[in-house]
Amino acid sequence: MMSFSFRISSFFRINLLFFLVFVASIAGNYYIYFLLSYGCALLHEIAHVLVARGLGIGISYIEVLPFGVCARLKEDVIKNPSHEILVALSGPVFNIILAILVCFLNRFDLIAPEYLTYFFFCNCAMACINLVPVLPLDGGRILRGILTYNLGFLRAYNITSKISRIPVFIIFSSAVYLLLTNGFNFSLLLIGVFLVSQLLNDQKNISKHALFEMLHYEEKIKNNTLHSASVITAHKSTPARKILKKLSYHTYYIILVVDDNLNVSKTLTEGQLIRSLTNKGIRISLDEV
Repeated sequence: MMSFSFRISSFFRINLLFFLVFVASIAGNYYIYFLLSYGCALLHEIAHVLVARGLGIGISYIEVLPFGVCARLKEDVIKNPSHEILVALSGPVFNIILAILVCFLNRFDLIAPEYLTYFFFCNCAMACINLVPVLPLDGGRILRGILTYNLGFLRAYNITSKISRIPVFIIFSSAVYLLLTNGFNFSLLLIGVFLVSQLLNDQKNISKHALFEMLHYEEKIKNNTLHSASVITAHKSTPARKILKKLSYHTYYIILVVDDNLNVSKTLTEGQLIRSLTNKGIRISLDEV
């Protein structure tokens, strides 16, 4: 696939379409506000990168896009929910810190007040927008991390994707309404289209992560001398695939299978369950594992 990104270094890239948008900002004589917006977004992503690296999470590169800045992880998912919450929260928190810093700098008249005011509101807006519980925004990742503790990664991913539909529908509907009543609103429509496309993509990724869970479950034990474990209790007639949905990257699971008298008939490890699903198919019950 043809790449439209210009590599500044192994860690930093600029999408070529960004330069067209920048030229348009110069032609429209709003390039200073344009650069302030991108500076705000870049600092937001740098905060993510610094926290991620501090937690040992690999970052591939930061890319400047035509309508924003994005840090790319080496893996699609942060497996530890605590780490995911911290990384996601770091961006909005840093925006709030920058907004407070602007209030302090405003006392010294070092920068034109109109630029400081714009940078202040830009940081506030970025913090608020990113905390909306919509994937792939930071708020959606925070919600997914919180749900993962009790529901497992796959169920948390699925629930967060469904919750995301509500604000995405509101944003997209508002964009269409404004388009029909008040003229073309490019920014809001662009955000709506972006969120809808990401939401559809996340729905497809749920199956991919389920497969990843099946293929890489052994890493939980091999890569850690000690590892937390959780117990799941289910009737012997329960479809084994339902248990798979409760699994999560950060926890190893033991499954207690009970009979009609609620006596434990067998004890399964997560590995035994996944191997049986792989060898016998997804329609087997726990009693057939």
